[in-house]
Amino acid sequence: MAYAIKRDGEWIEITGGFKVARLVNDEMDDISYPGNWVDLATEEERAEIGVLEIVEPEPAPIGMRVIGTAIGGDEAPGRAWLTEAIPLDELRAQALATLAARRWVRQQTMDWNGQAVPSDDATLTRIMATVKLAELQARGPGDVVAKWKFGPGSLTPVTLAQVIAYGIAIGANLQACFDREAELAAVALDPANDAAAILAAAEAEWVVDPD
Repeated sequence: MAYAIKRDGEWIEITGGFKVARLVNDEMDDISYPGNWVDLATEEERAEIGVLEIVEPEPAPIGMRVIGTAIGGDEAPGRAWLTEAIPLDELRAQALATLAARRWVRQQTMDWNGQAVPSDDATLTRIMATVKLAELQARGPGDVVAKWKFGPGSLTPVTLAQVIAYGIAIGANLQACFDREAELAAVALDPANDAAAILAAAEAEWVVDPD
C-alpha cells in the first residue's frame, strides 16, 4: 500500500522519512517520522496527522503505456496514470515474441496414448538414434528396442513400431504448434486489427490439433 500527505494543497506520496508540524507544549514543532512508520501505524494514527492511503486506479487501458503517475483528490489521495498509446508496430512485435515463446513451451510436452509425454528436441533426438540403431541391428517392428521412463520410478519396454509412432506423433504435434502460432500471428499482423485484437491474439487459448 502507498500513502500520501497534503503539502500546500497538493498530495505528496510518502516514500521515506517525513516531517509533520504538530502542536507540542503549546508550540508548533516539526516532528520527524521514519519511512516505515506508515506501515507500522494504525489507520487512526495515520489519519490523525493527515496521512491517507492512496486509492489506486484500474490497470491502464489496453494499448496504453504508463509513463508516469499523478496524485490528486480533495478529501483523499487518488492516483491517476499518465499514459501514451503504444504504437501498433510495437504491439505487433511484442505479440509475435509472446506467441513464439508460448509455442516453444507448448511443444515441450504432448498427450500420447492417454498420458503426458515429453516432446522436446532431446526426446526427438533420442527417438531418431534408437530407430537408427534398430535399423543397423536389423530389428523388426515388434522387437523391443528400448526401455524408457514415462513416469517416476518405472521403465516401459517399447518396440521399434512404438518408437517410430512416438516420433511421428512428436512431428505432428510440433507442426500443429507452429500452425497455431502462424494462425495467431496472422491476426496480430493484420493491418485492419486494432490494439485490442493484437493483444487478444497474443493471449488466445493455445489449442493444437495434431493430424
